[in-house]
Formats: sequence, structure tokens, C-alpha cells
Amino acid sequence: MVKKKTLLVRGLIAIVLWWNFQCALVFILNPAGYMGGFGLEGVAGAQMVRGLGLLFVMWNVPYAFALANPARNRVSLIEAVVMQAIGLIG
Repeated sequence: MVKKKTLLVRGLIAIVLWWNFQCALVFILNPAGYMGGFGLEGVAGAQMVRGLGLLFVMWNVPYAFALANPARNRVSLIEAVVMQAIGLIG
């Protein structure tokens, strides 16, 4: 039973981790496609969107540790859950 729970937790973490990394890569590699949504333009706007992509990568650090071993890295797991709750509420 514990193994199934661990696999479920890892699966959910992996989905979020993949989704966030995908968003990060798109923002970093194609900032022009998203600048308008933020009301940005020019080189500064592209750099701002790339910076948001970098923030997505930084925000994923707890998810990576939680994915590696949710039981051992419980604090990272809690951080990841709290971060998702803040995003959902916001």
C-alpha cells in the first residue's frame, strides 16, 4: 500500500514538474509569443518573459527533490504542495 501511495505522489509531482518545465522552456525559447499577454514589447519585454521562464525553473527545485524521494524529502514535498495551493488560490 505504501508503494502505491509513493507511486501516486511521484506521478502527481512528475506531472506538475513537467508542466512547469514545459512552461519555462516556452517562455525562454519563444518570449515573443507571450510578451503581448503581459503588455510588454521590445528587447526588454523579451528579457522579462525569459526571466519569468527562469523563475519557473527556480520554483521547481522543491518538486525535483520531492520527486526523487517524497518520504525522505518530506519538507520539499510540503513546500511543493503549499506552492501549488498558493497558485490555485491566487
